Amino acid sequence: MSLYVSSNGYSLFTIETLPVISHLPNNERLGEVSRRWKKLSEDKKEAYNLKAEEVHLCHIPHGRLCEWMQSCLLAAESGDT
Repeated sequence: MSLYVSSNGYSLFTIETLPVISHLPNNERLGEVSRRWKKLSEDKKEAYNLKAEEVHLCHIPHGRLCEWMQSCLLAAESGDT
């Protein structure tokens, strides 16, 4: 099994944000992602769009997704996004 990452910055932002807000009820999570996305500066949004383009249709082997998502979260926390 493999997964493919969208070329959309919002989708990538969602993938990175959902684990951070896992404490919220399921029916509130996507709304929170949307609110956080709207608060991002245009520069940050553009950075996500560029990063998403870089990984567009990037093959992620099954079992490595959590590792990949963790690296994305660490990069976001350190400001490397």
